[in-house]
Amino acid sequence: MALEARELWQGMTPPLLSSFDVDALEAAQEAVPELPRGLLLDEWRNDWRELTARLGCVLYSSQP
Repeated sequence: MALEARELWQGMTPPLLSSFDVDALEAAQEAVPELPRGLLLDEWRNDWRELTARLGCVLYSSQP
């Protein structure tokens, strides 16, 4: 998905790749590190800062 996004948005503002799946964000980071990523969570995590930093996320969103 990340590789396809890079090709589809070539020459334009890149899309934000967001997911609830940490493994998917890790794969996107490895495949296309230049695309911005966002971590979505359906519950609060105390380690959100470390997790978003490790994943290189520019967005974090959690349900209260």
